[in-house]
Amino acid sequence: MFYIKLYKIRDDLIKYINLILKNPFRNKTRSGLFIVGIGIGIAIIVALGLITGGMEESVKTTLNSGGAEITVTEANTGSMGSSRKINESYLSEISNISGLTGVAGILIYTEQSSSDTQRGIFRPMSGFTINGIDSNKLNLVGINDINGSIFKDGSNEVILGKTAAESQNKSIGDNITISNTEFKITGIFKTESMMSDSGAYVSLSRLQEVSSSDYISQILVKTTERANDTQISDTIENNYPDDLSTITTEEQGEMVNNAINILDMASLAISALAIVIGGIGIINTIIMMVYERTKEIGVLKAVGWKSK
Repeated sequence: MFYIKLYKIRDDLIKYINLILKNPFRNKTRSGLFIVGIGIGIAIIVALGLITGGMEESVKTTLNSGGAEITVTEANTGSMGSSRKINESYLSEISNISGLTGVAGILIYTEQSSSDTQRGIFRPMSGFTINGIDSNKLNLVGINDINGSIFKDGSNEVILGKTAAESQNKSIGDNITISNTEFKITGIFKTESMMSDSGAYVSLSRLQEVSSSDYISQILVKTTERANDTQISDTIENNYPDDLSTITTEEQGEMVNNAINILDMASLAISALAIVIGGIGIINTIIMMVYERTKEIGVLKAVGWKSK
């Protein structure tokens, strides 16, 4: 008798599970749309999390890369100004300030040509950034890990960032064209910074020649361990109030963190909206299933099914 009851309970349980599994697919169109909606909501939340997380990681890596602590730009243009033109004479003048271990000028040049696949030569896409700097100053931009060799000053040699090399399918020994001049790739560098790894570095003097530039875009300043970066930054601005502007890595970090916080808030708002919309969709689907099956539920209760 005990076994008969046990088998009956098992059969009822199997029927109950089968009933549960069949219910969502009685209306396949509605269930399909419901699943797609939930999937999109989850995908949006995950994508936003990955984007903000990647930006935070890139910023941390850039700020902790061991590069320059102070960036000097032309006054009244901001650190990201498009008309940055600084006379190279400021390099030697700033070098005389105490508390510094290194000063480097950098020319930022953007190649505007389209890609050219003829003869196997890569012509950088519009927006591709080429940076001119002395080869012995690469540590000031956080470049320490290079596969291959560093370019020689004054030569037609270039090192590409890992991201740029992968996106353009380029390797050591290949050529690229910068301002109608061919440069040979001698190394691939990696810094874990999205911006740096998407660009290239060449000799400062050579880039000035091919781009017809008699100026630099930025001055990178590396300080000693015990130096007060803010004090040195203020000294530079006080010495050249109408010509130069400065920003420290600490200030850059605060600016980027503020931007990331805004993105985080936007991400949370969008995620909350996706959760609310998904919740409403779930509630709507469940209520409609119950309303459509009122009679069926009544029959099941009549033959002994419990309300639970």
